[in-house]
Amino acid sequence: MRLNDTGAVVVDTWSRSTVPHIYAVGDVTDRLNLTPVAIARAGARRTLFNDNPVEMDHLNVPTAVFSQPPVATVGMTERAARQAVAAIDIFRMQFRPMKHTVSGRRSGR
Repeated sequence: MRLNDTGAVVVDTWSRSTVPHIYAVGDVTDRLNLTPVAIARAGARRTLFNDNPVEMDHLNVPTAVFSQPPVATVGMTERAARQAVAAIDIFRMQFRPMKHTVSGRRSGR
């Protein structure tokens, strides 16, 4: 099985490794090491067992950091969007966790 420079398993678009009949998904491929992405990539089983090829689009995967304050993103960076298209809209919002909404508190302190 071929590995890249960082030791990750090299796979094609359909998650096939360089060894026939062996697929790899999740952190071992070092693409986007996020649980929802690994679960979606596991859709390769549909390719194998149901003759229904599934190609993963990694462009607009939402990510979150459960920190204080919480941070999340989805889509391109502002820089990448400005390079790709002439006019863009940027949305920012404050998020108030449900536990603070119910208690009336503003933060986790």
